[in-house]
Amino acid sequence: MMLPTVVESMSIHRCSRDVNVSVSAASTPDGGIIGKAMCVVGDTVVLHMSGVCLSPLEDANDPDTRDSHAAARHTWAPHIDFMDLQGLIKPTLDRSAFTPALNELTQLCLLRSQRSLAGLESSLPHMRIFSAWIDRQCTKSELLSLISLDDASIDLRIDQIVGELSQTPAACAALAMRRICTSVVQIFTGEANAMEILREDDLLSKMYFLSEACDRSLFLKHLTHSKPNLKILEIGAGTGATSKTILAHLALPNGKPLYSRYAFTDISPAFLATAKETLKGIPNVDFLTLDISRDPAEQGFDHQKFDLIIATNVLHATPTLRQTLANVRTLLADNGRLLLHELCSTSKWVDYVWGPFPGWWDGVLDGRVDEPYVTPQRWNSELISVGFKPLDAVIFDAEEPFQMNAIMIASPERAYTPAKRLTLLCRSHDSDPRLLIEQLDSRGFAVSRFNLGDRLPVGQDVIAALDEAEPFFANVDQTTLEQFKDMVGSLGDSRIMWLTRPCHMHCQDPRYAQAIGVARTIRSEMLLGFATCETTDIGSDSGLIADVFSKFQSQGTEDILGPDYEFAICNGAVHVGRFYPFSLSNALLISDASNELILTLTRTGRLGTLQWSPKPASTLCGDDVEVVTHAVGLNFVVS
Repeated sequence: MMLPTVVESMSIHRCSRDVNVSVSAASTPDGGIIGKAMCVVGDTVVLHMSGVCLSPLEDANDPDTRDSHAAARHTWAPHIDFMDLQGLIKPTLDRSAFTPALNELTQLCLLRSQRSLAGLESSLPHMRIFSAWIDRQCTKSELLSLISLDDASIDLRIDQIVGELSQTPAACAALAMRRICTSVVQIFTGEANAMEILREDDLLSKMYFLSEACDRSLFLKHLTHSKPNLKILEIGAGTGATSKTILAHLALPNGKPLYSRYAFTDISPAFLATAKETLKGIPNVDFLTLDISRDPAEQGFDHQKFDLIIATNVLHATPTLRQTLANVRTLLADNGRLLLHELCSTSKWVDYVWGPFPGWWDGVLDGRVDEPYVTPQRWNSELISVGFKPLDAVIFDAEEPFQMNAIMIASPERAYTPAKRLTLLCRSHDSDPRLLIEQLDSRGFAVSRFNLGDRLPVGQDVIAALDEAEPFFANVDQTTLEQFKDMVGSLGDSRIMWLTRPCHMHCQDPRYAQAIGVARTIRSEMLLGFATCETTDIGSDSGLIADVFSKFQSQGTEDILGPDYEFAICNGAVHVGRFYPFSLSNALLISDASNELILTLTRTGRLGTLQWSPKPASTLCGDDVEVVTHAVGLNFVVS
């Protein structure tokens, strides 16, 4: 794209007929264009331009606008597979501040709606169910004290509560209840549509935000570090408001995505157009239709697997939870996770607001008569029945009984059974690492101790504790080295995990890092599964070492990133390293009192080459005056 940056002269005259255009131009060494143009009608020149200069806008693919150095940092952070997921998702709203008022408002709206609908008939099946639900709610003891109120008193109190909640996060819920209550007769008879009523003033989107208020950033941060090329599926993503929040946590500071694919899906194609606009410019996003209550393979999702599936208040809106979760399982990778965000409210305002929607009652035949959402206990049993493990975490978005949602994390049960016979390799003068053996025994491993130089059993994976007393490779003699080489040569298809002291994190003795180099070389040259696990103390970290070894044994090789081979246990957490790109030119801009920073363009007219550059600080001399600049305007000729 070119932008005019210079026009030396231009003359224009009024014209009402077709013109003949004559243009001449030439390119410049920096990619610009210079030239002139003339438009003629008969013998009259109606437009004349000379000295025209067009400068190119920056191009992200132009090598001159990219960082000239491929710089990256090796960053170590906890691996999510070894973390307590319960603390990685946190509530962001104090729902206790407004839930009691919402409960009172719900009771008033229920009573007022029951009176309004008395004696009316509806041709809409879902509205008949909704009306019957209202009748059942009005028989509860907490509403008995309100029966004596007349309609005018109820309406007045409804308005008062809506006013009281107007400056709280629950304002949208209060307005939604009043609108449903005011229009309940028209909605019941089919003259009005609840969806259209709640779309006014963007009320529907505001209620989605109220419903989904939680902080997932820590969970996503550790998940993306553990697997930076995630394939993500969002089910029932709607307008994309939640997606945009999630995607903001899935990118590096320089905007590079920490996922390879984000499949945005919804049952309704109408939502996709809105979402494409909402998520415009975000890379690696697909927009697809998906009805999760049906077989995904019949909808173009056959043989597709995702590392993370996000479902926010959508799975309950299906006829059969078990079948829906079975469909989800077919889309989840064996080492993937389901992030399930579902209603779990003791307050009935959500039922009152969403009750007029046909899909709210889809689960009646699935035993969900009064409401489509269920407890975490039922979600857990339904998940287990279709091949998931028991829930990894259940987090309420507020303290009970004020919670609105339960955020649950689930992972599939894996059929893989690792080899359970294990060789523990030590030096002859080392004592048995008793605590490690106990931890391995508790995980079902049959551990046999061998010394370096012994003939090892064929087909058994190995944990080597040869660095326990001192760095094995620091002063290795020829005999010991030959024994090590023989041991490596005898491994065949077996894998080995080498225990060593900290090298990447809080290194105290760099001699232990030789084991890291040896392991990398053997992996590269001999194609052996040779892992390292750094630990300050084998005894105190024995449980985590056993967990690391279990993961090392079970991880596959099908992922493009390959399996993890380097682990570090630090402060009770298992860390893995990842390389993250960064801008070297920006990183070199270190604040220094002896330097000044100036804004420079490495190429004139290219905004993408605008950068801060350091220069030695100048001192005022003689009549020099220092000008403090608060604002400045730049054009495309400034260099």
